[in-house]
Amino acid sequence: MGVSKSVHKRTCVAVPSKVRSAAIENDGSRVMSMELTVLSLRLRAIYATAVAVQLALRGQAAERDLEIADALRVGVCDALGDGLREFDAIERRGSRRSG
Repeated sequence: MGVSKSVHKRTCVAVPSKVRSAAIENDGSRVMSMELTVLSLRLRAIYATAVAVQLALRGQAAERDLEIADALRVGVCDALGDGLREFDAIERRGSRRSG
């Protein structure tokens, strides 16, 4: 009863806002993590498809197919593979920080 209303009011407002901020930040991290997981899966599916097409073109061995397979490997497969390795490294750094 010895606490003034103004002190009590400030104390009650400060605690919930800190808790609310932490909850929002935590939810945001979870949402971002889920979005990154979905993105990773999509990129891996694209990579697998591109590799399969490249291998199919090489198997046909028609005159232009080998050139197309090389372009697909350099322009898509290698680029996606590099990007996925970078993505994995970023993901590992993030999980070390949070865990």
